[in-house]
Amino acid sequence: MSIEESIAAINPSQTSSLAELFGALQKLDAAQNEGLFSTEEVRQLERDLKLKFSGWMRRQVDAIDPNNSDSLKDFLNLQRVQRTDEYTRFIDPSINIHNYAEDQIEEKFNQLIRNMGKAINPDDVNAVNNLFDLQLIQAMDIYNELAASVTHRYVEGQMADKFNEWVLKRIDAINTEDSSALDDFFYIEVIEKTEEYSGLASAGTIIYESAQMGNKFNNWLRNMADQLDPENSGFFEDLEQLRLAQQTDTYMNFATYETDDYLEEQLPIKFGEYVTDMANRLSSSSSSRIEDLYQLVALQQTDIYAELSPNSATNHVKDRLNTVFGKTPGQTPSIVGTLPRNGDLDVPVSHSILLIFDQAMAPTLVEDAISISPPLHWEISWYAANWEIATWGKGDGYIVALLKPLGPLAYNTSYTITVAPDATSVEADEMNSQYSFGFATKGSVNPPTVISTSPSDWQPNASPSDPIEITFDQEMKPESVESAIKVIPSFDYGIRWKEGNTIAVLQPFEPLAFDTGFTVRIGSKVLSSNWESLGDNYILSFFTGIHGIPEFSSAIPEDGQTDIPSNYPIQIVFDRSMDPSSVEAALTVTPAIEYTTNWAEAGFVLNIEPSAQLKKQTTYTFEIGYGATSSFGCPLNNPIQLSFSTSGG
Repeated sequence: MSIEESIAAINPSQTSSLAELFGALQKLDAAQNEGLFSTEEVRQLERDLKLKFSGWMRRQVDAIDPNNSDSLKDFLNLQRVQRTDEYTRFIDPSINIHNYAEDQIEEKFNQLIRNMGKAINPDDVNAVNNLFDLQLIQAMDIYNELAASVTHRYVEGQMADKFNEWVLKRIDAINTEDSSALDDFFYIEVIEKTEEYSGLASAGTIIYESAQMGNKFNNWLRNMADQLDPENSGFFEDLEQLRLAQQTDTYMNFATYETDDYLEEQLPIKFGEYVTDMANRLSSSSSSRIEDLYQLVALQQTDIYAELSPNSATNHVKDRLNTVFGKTPGQTPSIVGTLPRNGDLDVPVSHSILLIFDQAMAPTLVEDAISISPPLHWEISWYAANWEIATWGKGDGYIVALLKPLGPLAYNTSYTITVAPDATSVEADEMNSQYSFGFATKGSVNPPTVISTSPSDWQPNASPSDPIEITFDQEMKPESVESAIKVIPSFDYGIRWKEGNTIAVLQPFEPLAFDTGFTVRIGSKVLSSNWESLGDNYILSFFTGIHGIPEFSSAIPEDGQTDIPSNYPIQIVFDRSMDPSSVEAALTVTPAIEYTTNWAEAGFVLNIEPSAQLKKQTTYTFEIGYGATSSFGCPLNNPIQLSFSTSGG
């Protein structure tokens, strides 16, 4: 096809036709250098190209929609074209497209910025991200070039007004009856630490926030204490959540002495009711009384029991043990219950062995009488009942023994526990007859795995105010998990467990640093309740971004475009400012070429300049991997891959 035919075939209504315009101009220059056209012919062909380009330029300018916030990329792409040598040659004063484009671009850009400011809705919890994005745009050269002074004033006023309104609404929206409201308090504290807060928050907002945060946090603490329901199945988890909240910096900063005293009074009361309810479920007529006792004994081994259980509840437990399982002292002692029960099958290998006597027993003499086959190493804990002991008067008598294996029981194994006749009570009465029972453990189970996390692995926009949840596919041994967790960079946190020790919740004691990458490492030797190890280290990585995730916005040439001439600009536009060194380190070009880079528009725009002409009829692929980050350190949400093919002319 001749140059004349190529120019005539260009359709300026198509965005991609810019490549044809650049290519035609390049071919015209080559033909002129070879003397293929006269000066008059060249002048006419240049005139034809200028008319086509003017049509293309007008179409691009007219297509910009200032009501669409994504149209920022259109301004940046046009700006790149305007900065090429070809643009200068395409512009003909007699056609007057340059002035039209300049006027329209400036008018539409100001409309876009004003619309972006107007569209920010303080009722939207995510509106702060739009405010942050608008501030990034204000740092761009194009903003300083095109935004009118009235737009500057409008945007500054709108941002300040809407930011303050947003902060006040977020504070007012905190529901002091919502158990998860601690996350909301943390989020306000995160925003407080931003440069935007320092620059936009008014004195009135700062005063209001300080007062309301204190009032609401204290109300929340009291409401959480009041809502603790010992009859609710989630009571223990709710209590643990509240106790962790007491260890946060927010508690230290806002909790009053009155609130602290209230919690110190209410928590033992509520916990005492919980323990009392558990003890009351112990009934001689209940078929689950042994299992209920096992749960109560497990609770008595916890730190929270030692810290919160009032004497009245502790004594009530002892009275119930005596009432349900005991008989008049001085009679021949006997074992009235075990767990596992005699003949039980599929017993978990993590199970301890519970022995319940009907008399106050002498611990040492009982322990010497116990034998287990096949042998295993164990330790024993004793639990007392209130007892009228003839020798000592009223006191504690050890009625419940918990044998805790020092390691897992063997899988698929039958165990026999024998208590010899010389097991003796504190009244010096022996059992007189041997007691034996047996059970069998379950077969081997699968090792535990982490099935989900919150935030998810490599999440780039994790909230710096939310706790971290790690969900396993089976019940875990909490102490093994807690001792195997390492966080980098480190921060202070507590751990509570949900859903039967399957979900570990790491509660930071202050909001995490924002715009920061974190790694949570769980060692491979953590154990399930069945003593199965994780096998491999588990690593969770995430980024606490509040300034938004960087995304690809547009490119010149477009992805998949063909017939790209060697004089065509190469540009990649992001939707926010990027860290140049990280992007360039993550950038690969296939086939490899030598090139230089330059950045524009406050890091939004990457320009790539090949050091030599690209090969003809070759497909080039530009890839930017996960290592690329925004200027705030947030990684790309998705890798970028762009391809275009060069022309053969």
